[in-house]
Amino acid sequence: MLWILAFQIWQTSPALAELRQWNTHSLSIQLPCAEELPDFSFELHREYRPENAFMLLWASSLAENLDRPSIQKGLQAWGFQESTLIGSPQKGAYAYLAEDPEFNLLAFRGTNSWQETLADAFFLPKTYGSIGFSGLGHQGMMYQFQKLLKQSEPLLKRKDPGQNKPLLIAGHSLGGAVALLHAMHFAKTGWDVMGVYTSAQPRVGNEAFYQDVERWLPNRYYRMEADVDLIPRLPPSQVSSDKFSRIVPDPLKQVQTALRNFVEGMKYALPSGSRMRIGSVLEVQQQERNEDDLDFWEGLRGSVSNGQNFPEVIEALRGRFGIHPPPHYMCAFLKALRS
Repeated sequence: MLWILAFQIWQTSPALAELRQWNTHSLSIQLPCAEELPDFSFELHREYRPENAFMLLWASSLAENLDRPSIQKGLQAWGFQESTLIGSPQKGAYAYLAEDPEFNLLAFRGTNSWQETLADAFFLPKTYGSIGFSGLGHQGMMYQFQKLLKQSEPLLKRKDPGQNKPLLIAGHSLGGAVALLHAMHFAKTGWDVMGVYTSAQPRVGNEAFYQDVERWLPNRYYRMEADVDLIPRLPPSQVSSDKFSRIVPDPLKQVQTALRNFVEGMKYALPSGSRMRIGSVLEVQQQERNEDDLDFWEGLRGSVSNGQNFPEVIEALRGRFGIHPPPHYMCAFLKALRS
């Protein structure tokens, strides 16, 4: 791995320890950049705070750790009284539930196994009616959600039977999609979902689904997306079908047409919720703009010399994955925040 998380318990007075240790001093982290960590502390709040966004990106990064004891040590360093790992893949855990006196935190990891890779690959839309949501959505994400809900929901009910504490949910990449589906389910079943923060999250559903999200998670859904990251643009939205098809070289007109029709038929939509756009600066958008999506695919086409050959297309696409891991998102976030 290119990145290493090393956790250290932050020593403080008993009075301060009763408050919260979840801040940028409560652990050390080795980032693949020279950015210095800011003095950030988490504060329980329903509105967007960049400090909370960064700390919840950290929470998602911790879920990516493939060493189970290190996950729990990290949560202890942050001051969480109890934590439970969810699922038993070959390495790490699919998710964890961390308990604070004031709230519960549920965080999901991204793709780290062949099973999760399969979930990513089953992107053809299917009705979400069987899981209680409106619209159509990603089959693989729905499967991963259903599998983990069988463990996460009984655990949460056992830990908080009266549903007394608000719930924060976070996830990176595939974990962000699963986090959103969990947030929707828990909001619809009476839990106080205070916020769901995702990073590098792929698209989850069509317009009807995202309208359902707006109805159940108003002003509580925050997506962190790097401008150059390909994953949040996938599957391509219906509005960008033409631009997306044109990354195929122009001589292959029939392939372009088939690809455009295929994307239009899937009917994926631009996500709802607030978008934390990480570019040269950090910009918070209340709704993703169509032109941003169109500009992304136009820029990708330009970066492969107008799509004249497939090797250049593949190389350009590969370059779009470099920003995707959580530590690189942390670096991009800090750089944009300071600009």
